[in-house]
Order: sequence, then C-alpha cells, then structure tokens
Amino acid sequence: MAKKQTQKPKNLERSVFFQHCLRYQKIYLLLLFLLLSSFIFFNNAQDGKPLLADAESYYHLAEAKSLSVRNFHYAPLAFLEEQGGMLSLVFLALILAILTLFNIWTIFRKLNFSATHTFIFSLILILTPAFMRSATSLSSALLYLFLLSLSFVLFFHCQQKIRYLAVFPSLAIACLDQFSVLLTLIIFALSALNSERNSRRLIWISSGVLLLAAGATTFIFDISFLSGPFHTSQLARDLISDFGSFSGMSFFVFVLGLLGLVISWPRKVSYFLLYLVLPLLVPAYVYNPEALFPLSIIFIFFATRTILTFLRHQWQLPILQRFTVFLLFLGILFSSLSYISQIESAGLQRDDLEVLHWMKEYLPDEAIVASFPEDADYLRYFAGKEIFFAYHFQDPEKENNNSLILDAEYVQQLFPLLEKNGIGYLYISTSAAEQLPRERGLFFLFQNERFKLLYSSGESGVWKFDLSASEGG
Repeated sequence: MAKKQTQKPKNLERSVFFQHCLRYQKIYLLLLFLLLSSFIFFNNAQDGKPLLADAESYYHLAEAKSLSVRNFHYAPLAFLEEQGGMLSLVFLALILAILTLFNIWTIFRKLNFSATHTFIFSLILILTPAFMRSATSLSSALLYLFLLSLSFVLFFHCQQKIRYLAVFPSLAIACLDQFSVLLTLIIFALSALNSERNSRRLIWISSGVLLLAAGATTFIFDISFLSGPFHTSQLARDLISDFGSFSGMSFFVFVLGLLGLVISWPRKVSYFLLYLVLPLLVPAYVYNPEALFPLSIIFIFFATRTILTFLRHQWQLPILQRFTVFLLFLGILFSSLSYISQIESAGLQRDDLEVLHWMKEYLPDEAIVASFPEDADYLRYFAGKEIFFAYHFQDPEKENNNSLILDAEYVQQLFPLLEKNGIGYLYISTSAAEQLPRERGLFFLFQNERFKLLYSSGESGVWKFDLSASEGG
C-alpha cells in the first residue's frame, strides 16, 4: 500500500494572482505611478497651487531665470521653461521618474535579480513619499538617481562602443553637487573592485572623467557641497513620513530595512556595496536632510530582502503568511496615502501665490524681503525680489539675524535688525502665519506705525517697514 505523501504548504509567491502580477509588473507599476502622480498634480491644480508645489523646484527655476557664467548649467532648464512653460516641466519630472524605473529594471535583470525581487522593490519605491515627492517636482536627487542608474545600464550594455557612452552621465553628475560626485566615485570604485576585467576598465575611465569634470565645474560654476536644505530640518520627522513630514519613508519600510540589514549579513556578501555606502549617507543626512532620498533607496532595498524572506519561508499556516504580508503592504500604502493627503497643506497655497504676484507687480525691483526660509525660493521665482536669507545661502550671520527677526517680541529687538540689513519688506505666508502667535511677536509688532500692510489674501500678506523714519518716530 503506497504511503500518503504529505503536501508542502504552498507559499504566497507561487500563487496564481502573484504570478499574474509578476508577469505584467511593468504595466501595473507604471499605472500605479501615473495614478499617484496624477492625483498629486490634480490636487495642486484644484487647490489653485502651482503643479510643481515643492520649494526645491523653484530654487532651480529661480537659478535658471537668472542665468550667468556661474550657473550656466541651468541653461537647458531655462530653455525648456521658456518654450513649454510649467506643463513641460511636469512632463520632465514624470519622464525622468519613468526612465529611472526602467533603468532600475534593466540593472536588476543584468544582475539576475528575480522578478519577485524587482516587483517588490519597485512597488515599495513608488509608494515611498521620498520618491513621490521627487517624481512630482524638479528634484536634483531624482536626477542623480537617473544619471547614476543610466551609467550602470551603459556599463552592462552588450556592445562595447555603447558602453563608452557612460562617460556622459558622469559629466552631468559633476554639475549637480560635490556630495553626488563623492558618492558616485565611491560607488564606482567599489563596483570596479567587484566587476569583471572588461567592465572594470570602463568604470575607472568614467571615474577619472567624473573627477576631472568635478574639478572644472567647481572652478567655473557655483556648485555647492550638497543641494539644499529647502525646509526646516527635523531628523526623526523628516526620516519617517508617518511623523508628519512631506517626504521620508514609511515606518514599516524603516523597520523592515533595519531587519533586512541584519538578515542579509553576512550571507549576502554581494550587497557589501550598500553596507559600505551607508556610513557616508547617514552623516550626510544629519548634515542636510536632502540626502534622505539615496538613504531611503538603501532602506527600500533591505526592506525588500525582508519581505522576500517572508514570502519564501515555508509557513505551516499559509493564511498567516498572507495576512502578515498584507499587513506590511497595507502599512506602506497607508503612509503613501497619508502623504498625499498632507500635500494639500504643504508648500505654496493659493493665497500665497496671489500675494507673490502682487509683490512682483508693485514692489520696487531693489526691494529686500525677509521671510521664513522655507518661503524664500517662492519669493525669488514668483515675486522676482531679492531675499534676505534662504537655507541654501549657508550664511551663519544672516541665518542668525533672520531667526532674530522672526522671533522678535519688542521693537528694540526688531527695528535695529531691519535697519542694519536694509530690509524694507516682510512676507508672511499661510504656513508661516500658522506658526506665529497672534498676541505677541511679529503680528503684534506689525501694529506699530512704522509697519504698513500693503496687501493680503487669507492668512498671507506683505508688510512694508519704513526705513526712513527714526526709531523714536
């Protein structure tokens, strides 16, 4: 009599539904990305905000608007805006994000990653607020990821002549910032040490071209060490989107990433590159929160490793496996939807835009305007006025004076600062007004006779300070 064979429990990865998702994953992932990004742009348009509502976008556009020898690398962006307007910039952000996804898929295929690995990584990436924010704005971080991934796509190309085109993304990276150059050189060096001899020579050539180009661009152009910051940094909040930030990653991704760091070491020695890059990315994030995007990519990768472990483990109760994986993705999806809902109160609002347009029309060209640092780049682009301070100025004295102006509670504190720096106007945005108390501070001091409310819309407004009058008058 034949023995009855015990059937092994079927894991989730082999289910018919999951296999269908894997087979058509590019279509589903692109549709998901376009759905989320369209929803963000639609909300911005419905609320009367610019389609690109992130402050970094208007830093780049303001730079492109005032071209000179020191920032001539913004010429392509200036040309695109002049020819196609805001809609062309939206398409630029979307196309850049889609091309980056295709680059990642090509690299994963060349590295023989499984279809499951590619699908889960891409799904988490698209749902991560840091990626969503970058993909719906003019983000130097997303541009960097595109150029870096394009370099490796060319490194892996089957035709030798096409491989040498990898030097061109290296030239473009040199125009971003010094940190991107440093990070790329480290990644190239570690990749060369772990590559075949045929690819190694080309990687070293690209590294040399990048180093030479970085020296030239630093000398010719005004290249900062790390772009930004463009908002007030709070390390824990900026890292985890569930804490109320307008970027970051899901708390589930963060925890799964930490777990993946543990379970992938030391068995996955091929991931040593990611472990060696982390010691550079973590201090960079502490120094400047704009370094979060590449850091989140590392966490997404290791979070994917953790989920793959859950999927491929032979569970005795398959229903428990499905429930666990469902909860994980539900938590990640919840963070994404929470981020989208928070966007309505983030960045430039309809009232702010109305005030900025009025300032452009009626304020003198030589006017110096003080504001919250988060609003400075909106002022530069939409109002076209000289701003007193923005975070990316990296001027400690101006930063201190700007903080003293915003926190002043007495005219004896405020007036000397405004007179010393020649500040004749103060702009308060909707978000800034929500942070300022009404019974004291600036709003109380605005009642002084030396201040005059020139124009307001909702909570947003611009005040003129009489620089010609004496403090006693």
